[in-house]
Amino acid sequence: MLENLFLTFVIGVFAGIVGSLLGLGGGIIISPILTLSGFLPSQVASTSLLAVASTGASSTVSYSIKKKIRYNIGIKVAAFAVPFSIIGAFVSSALEPNEFKLYFAILLISVSFYLLVRKSKRENKCDHDNRGKLSSNALLYVGSSAAGLISSVFGIGGGIIFVPLLFAVKKLSMQQSVATSQLSILITSIAGILTHSVLYQQDYLFAGAIALGALAGAQVGSFIAIRISERLLTILFSISLITIAVQLILGYFQ
Repeated sequence: MLENLFLTFVIGVFAGIVGSLLGLGGGIIISPILTLSGFLPSQVASTSLLAVASTGASSTVSYSIKKKIRYNIGIKVAAFAVPFSIIGAFVSSALEPNEFKLYFAILLISVSFYLLVRKSKRENKCDHDNRGKLSSNALLYVGSSAAGLISSVFGIGGGIIFVPLLFAVKKLSMQQSVATSQLSILITSIAGILTHSVLYQQDYLFAGAIALGALAGAQVGSFIAIRISERLLTILFSISLITIAVQLILGYFQ
């Protein structure tokens, strides 16, 4: 029992480091492991979201101290994601994910290549008319809604969508995108956790060990994140998206 809890804690630490470093919430590590361990989809989502929230809380505090978070943007993004996070908890046990996995994998691969080829130095950052701003905001909030749904259905956190949106649409730096994403992830995952806890019974001891590990790992990830170049951080994030896409494609063909 203690050995299993320790192993769970170590998994949480690793997930916390990855989640905080790349703004993903850590769910991309935890959800596949829980799935391979035989957990039901609703159990995977609810347990993983608890660790995602822990990573988000720890990272938010750390990035807040370093003044990397754009609070006004992060809160607005979360406001659109939360209702769909609640909906996602309801559909997590009933949704047939195979077709969605394939389309989502294509999206992730497209986003990853976009980030890799996009120049980190943006020109004409403020040269937008009102119509362009309106379109950008619409794209941001539609994407945020999708992130909330995906976060709660699969328990992977919304960072895989939050970060590219903040980077490409709001023109934040990659470090600011990662930091602001953690605030949005924290708010969104709490909504998902509360809904899941009402609908499904959770293994709180197991989830707690993962959450504690993620809490510790998030501090390490945020410490590393501000000490590496933005280009390297972008490459790491893109590789992570491709890794998730491969996992989704493999799941589609199983």
